[in-house]
Amino acid sequence: MIIHLNSSLRAKFPLTVDGLMSSPVVSVDIDDSLIVARSVMRELGIHHVAATREGELRGVVSSRDLLRAAEVEGTRVVHVMSRSPHTAQPHEPLSLAAGRMVRHEVSCLPVLDGDQHIVGMVTLTDFVECAQLLLGPPIGKLMTPCPLVTVGTTTTLEEAHRTMLREQVHHLVVMDHTAVVGVLSDLDTLQPGGSTVQSCMARDVIVASPETTIHDAAHRMLSNRIGALPVINNNHRLVGIFTRRDLLLAVASFTAGRTPTDEEEDVVHA
Repeated sequence: MIIHLNSSLRAKFPLTVDGLMSSPVVSVDIDDSLIVARSVMRELGIHHVAATREGELRGVVSSRDLLRAAEVEGTRVVHVMSRSPHTAQPHEPLSLAAGRMVRHEVSCLPVLDGDQHIVGMVTLTDFVECAQLLLGPPIGKLMTPCPLVTVGTTTTLEEAHRTMLREQVHHLVVMDHTAVVGVLSDLDTLQPGGSTVQSCMARDVIVASPETTIHDAAHRMLSNRIGALPVINNNHRLVGIFTRRDLLLAVASFTAGRTPTDEEEDVVHA
């Protein structure tokens, strides 16, 4: 397949990490409670925060880390954070950062300057924004196809947690027989007071078709602040799911072999 850049938007495509990263960085102290970390993620709608001590990066806490964490009183960020995270540098090629995230199966990279101070964070959501500039095959060629692991509305959150961890996914499509009725993300499960999937799932489901373009899929994710699109065919059947990680793979394919000085035609065969 061929993924290429919309020529009218070529000047907007970032070639280095500092052109894409989010800054300033949202952080929590390593001695903060998990309640603080959950509240920050939930209020800001983000999946990662830097764990610091006096401004120095000590680790990263993700919604996945919080999903794994036992509800034990007194548990602090230091107990659940991912230590020695993979990082990026501001001026390194975006292709290297994208490849590192794919290779190590991580969803964020703290960005450190020459003095090892954290100056930014590049995440899957940043790559979704980047993917809006790409043209290429319809998402039916890039999505994760069925069969998918799904859940029902009466599934307990505890069971949904276990399913996410076992399948290593961040989103579960919620089904009622053959109909898609919701999507549950790991961030949704951090809401207090829920006991079943129905109590926490997103009910206004934004979907795509196999013919949806990369650009349109990325735009739907950003404008609706979501990380996954169930893919429905003309018969209203679920045929797959298209996620932020699928978009990362598309950007990684496009940027493979590129450098900040590349001036050749913006086309890559993947």
